[in-house]
Amino acid sequence: MNYKELKKQISEGLSSLYLFYGDEVYLKNYMTERLIKSAVDSDFAEFNHLTLTAETLTVDAVSDFFEAYPVMSERKLLHIKDAGIFSARRSDKETYAALLSDIPDFVTVLITEDAPDKRGQVYKALSKKAVICEFNYLDRPDLKSHVLKKLSSEKKDMAASDLEYFLDLTGPDLTNIRLETEKLIAFTGLREKITRADIDKNIQPPLLSKIYDISEAVLSKNSDYALKLLSDLQKNNESSLRILSVLASYFSDLYRAYVLSRENMSYPEMVEAMKFPPQRKFVADKMFKRAKSINPDFLRECISECTKAENDVKNGLISEKRALDLIILKFLNS
Repeated sequence: MNYKELKKQISEGLSSLYLFYGDEVYLKNYMTERLIKSAVDSDFAEFNHLTLTAETLTVDAVSDFFEAYPVMSERKLLHIKDAGIFSARRSDKETYAALLSDIPDFVTVLITEDAPDKRGQVYKALSKKAVICEFNYLDRPDLKSHVLKKLSSEKKDMAASDLEYFLDLTGPDLTNIRLETEKLIAFTGLREKITRADIDKNIQPPLLSKIYDISEAVLSKNSDYALKLLSDLQKNNESSLRILSVLASYFSDLYRAYVLSRENMSYPEMVEAMKFPPQRKFVADKMFKRAKSINPDFLRECISECTKAENDVKNGLISEKRALDLIILKFLNS
């Protein structure tokens, strides 16, 4: 179930057990608050709402909450928040599984975790009756809609190409997107149009985006731009070894994209085969476009040289900065 389906489910009537997990923290927190408000009368929340964390979760705490009836309300809610219930001791897992299989009619239980262990006894017990929602990062169209809705509420606008650029810089995390959008709204004051210049002045691109730009400059043999980008990173005290590591990872991903682009696969199948973590899927389009014109021999050389440079640094044969500077210069002159 996704969060849109979850909103509809909650509005139609509460279930006794929910599990929320996934990478999209903002939406997970938003739906947690929505569920709590739906289940608990705010006037009597002190008596009918209990949150148990890793420090307070015990079998007795859950059992005691189940035994007590709501106060001046039809329901009460237990929130087991990032408490590690799926990794509890074996004896406790058995008890938690039994308790979650027999929740009183007047109780709603919400469990929130980053990534539950789906192989264990607790998950198997709750999966039989729980409403389970995985909060993944939103797709690009939904992210655009979210930003445009916020801008519209503030009587502001952004060109479609600038919105794409903005989301490339922020990545897919909705918490970060909202913060950066608020920053642009505040910066532009009464002016309605948000421009690319506004974005450049206010949004600091993540390291991955900067490495992508350096890699593109290297592959395009744009020496001046590549060296400027590298200098900017080093002035900001980014670790040269980390830059090398991310650069090697990028070239490896690009080579895999090259290989996949030669297979008889659909675009969604290629993205799935790349096994991008959720926060990196936004680079897929750029990688597959670049892969169409890449020289695979040069790419293999880049991967090999990055790996060798990393090992030389770790073995004390060369400093981080010098290794990075030399490898960029070598790529540009190849």
